[in-house]
Amino acid sequence: INMAGYLFIATVVFILWVVSVLIFDQRTYMVITPGQIRVCEHVGASIRTFDTTGMSFEKQRDDLFRHWLLGFFSGDLIVRTSGAEKETIRLPNVLRIGWRLEEVQMLLSEKATVVV
Repeated sequence: INMAGYLFIATVVFILWVVSVLIFDQRTYMVITPGQIRVCEHVGASIRTFDTTGMSFEKQRDDLFRHWLLGFFSGDLIVRTSGAEKETIRLPNVLRIGWRLEEVQMLLSEKATVVV
């Protein structure tokens, strides 16, 4: 195989890797608005909505290699809901977790109000 063959194979493998990491790997995500959190756990799945009253957030940075050396200030985010159906939602490897938790706490301290 000449250089064009190797370049073609490498390009195809790279495109498959990018699609895998950027689209299919990010299956669980949260949308946080004042007073409400929406969680989607799979691409194309239904979105669950939770009220933020009594909700707790926990930051875990217990893995020295994964969170400190390679992680760029990453950590695991654990969200515990309250109410009749208590759930634990775990988001592994959240980058800049301290900064993101400050943003979340600021959003959750506000409540969305509707003026009629």
